Amino acid sequence: MHVLGQTSNLHNLWECIFSMTQWVDAFFLIDIIALVVFAIVRRKTLYCSMERSILGFAAIFAVSLLIVSYIPVSIKFLDKHPLSSRNWQYNSILASHDLSPVGYHIYNIYTFWKDSQKVVLTPEEKEDVKKWLEDKKENLPDNKYKGMYKGKNLILIQFESLENFVINQKIEDQEITPNLNKLLKSGIYFPNMHEQAREGTSSDAELAANTSMYPLLRGSTFFRYPHTTYRSLPKVLKEQGYSTVAYHADVASFWNWVEALTNIGYDTCVDSTKFKMDDEVGMGLSDGSFLRQIEPMIVRQKQPFLSFIITLTSHGPYELPGKYRELGLDKKYETYNNYFFRSYLESIHYVDKQLGKFLEELDKDGIMDNTVVAIYGDHEGLTRYYQDGKVKDLMEKYGWNNNNKRIPLIIYSKGMQPEVIETRGGQIDIMPTLSYLMGVDEKQYGGYILGRNLLNTKKDFAVLSNYKYLADTVTDENLKYAAKDMRISDLIIRSNYFKDILKDNGTPKK
Repeated sequence: MHVLGQTSNLHNLWECIFSMTQWVDAFFLIDIIALVVFAIVRRKTLYCSMERSILGFAAIFAVSLLIVSYIPVSIKFLDKHPLSSRNWQYNSILASHDLSPVGYHIYNIYTFWKDSQKVVLTPEEKEDVKKWLEDKKENLPDNKYKGMYKGKNLILIQFESLENFVINQKIEDQEITPNLNKLLKSGIYFPNMHEQAREGTSSDAELAANTSMYPLLRGSTFFRYPHTTYRSLPKVLKEQGYSTVAYHADVASFWNWVEALTNIGYDTCVDSTKFKMDDEVGMGLSDGSFLRQIEPMIVRQKQPFLSFIITLTSHGPYELPGKYRELGLDKKYETYNNYFFRSYLESIHYVDKQLGKFLEELDKDGIMDNTVVAIYGDHEGLTRYYQDGKVKDLMEKYGWNNNNKRIPLIIYSKGMQPEVIETRGGQIDIMPTLSYLMGVDEKQYGGYILGRNLLNTKKDFAVLSNYKYLADTVTDENLKYAAKDMRISDLIIRSNYFKDILKDNGTPKK
């Protein structure tokens, strides 16, 4: 139901939607076609007695009710897991299986109605949220990473559909991401970062990375609650004198990103109306043109600055023109016998090349000497949306079939020694990790976030958007922790918990 409120996204997503349909989806239309045929064939008016109509309806309704009720009732009394522990709110597939398709729609309508109600926390709930946030603090001694980049500019890049499996990999003896690989030689690489996006996909990643909060369990956070107060990355950096600008060559209404990011703390949001649409690819302006046009804007941005850049070209269905497909995989169709597999790798390779050019131009203009670049993927692409048999076979062939929701995080600065941090984490950990590097005292954001600083933590885990808990050992307590972590985030966002605690600019009230 929540998805119906996001129709403004459809203006450039039709190709992507159609690319994910399969022939079996036609079965969902069979009943409609049958009804139309029945109506045409049997056009005469049916005159039935009122008594017969009522009895017939009652019989059909009773049978339908029994069918719909069977599965949840059987689970309740025959399954070892009670209904209350089935976690339907985190897993719509499980809910549909347990309740049947009809039952799931009824459940969906109920949750939509419930979600539409204003959330007012009780004193007990407020205290529970406060304690949960306070318990997140590890209070560890500072280490060498504290303030490593204090005073430097920060360019934060959300790379569309970038999965971890492409990093440092080759195909046909060609590097897939040669420029990202170069950054690893002077950067910190987190290979065990995980996406935490839900129904808001890319916008959910923007939310998590900037606010250290999980996206809502249902619907897009940017659409449903664009004005929630946060202690965000741009807000804590503005207190250090930073200017903050977000760049995205898409319309302001797409995921409602301009309204939401403005509220999160970006002073300026540069949308598609500010660009010359001279090279459109897929969903909009090519990343080559986009990055070329924003480079002089960043040079003119008041320093120190935070620039948040959201790329677009590597979005599914990866419709990249032939002139940009430089890996040459189309020429070996028999070897790489899946369009989406070839096109995904070509698109990632293309965007990687444009990022390399972009950073090279910034270096020529003297920006990179005093700038940190952090790059992360918003969510899986090929692995998430296009896993048919041929794709799976090709992924297994190259050993790329165990990505497990991993997206890379790379933090680069000229002249630094390369490091690899194996600690597990998620996108909610990006904000505290970057804040620590940029010299923001942990007291400034501790108690307001759900993530942790991956450069100074004793904990090694990640919580996925389906409440799955990733660690060396997983216990029932871990699963309960994951579920509560997301529930706390939901309460914070929906009740606007920080509104009475933080000022509009994000600073704590005295």
